[in-house]
Amino acid sequence: MCNHYQAHPQAIADWAKWAGSRAVPRPEPALDLWPKRPATVARIDGGAKVLEAMTWGVPRTIPGKRPGTTATKHVTNVRNLTSPFWKSMLADPERRCLVPFTRFAEPKPGKDADTGRPAEY
Repeated sequence: MCNHYQAHPQAIADWAKWAGSRAVPRPEPALDLWPKRPATVARIDGGAKVLEAMTWGVPRTIPGKRPGTTATKHVTNVRNLTSPFWKSMLADPERRCLVPFTRFAEPKPGKDADTGRPAEY
């Protein structure tokens, strides 16, 4: 998946209808969505349709820059479906979700990323 997308409020309202709710998830996500920020997802939880805000990306603990420390990285792209990192998530429907969006883009490196301005589409 690309690392920048948009989800217009009406699209989220349509997904809320799918989930059987009039409520929009809180916190309400911004129009422009980036990794490590809240985004709306649709998923099945215990057989029920759920629409909620979640942090975009799969958190992964990695060694930190200083000895004995760790950092959290949010992985946003599935590039190798045979990787043990993804196998458990892909095999278990409870660990998957749909991301409602209306447009997406892959920003050019160093241009428009995290500025709040839409990237080139």
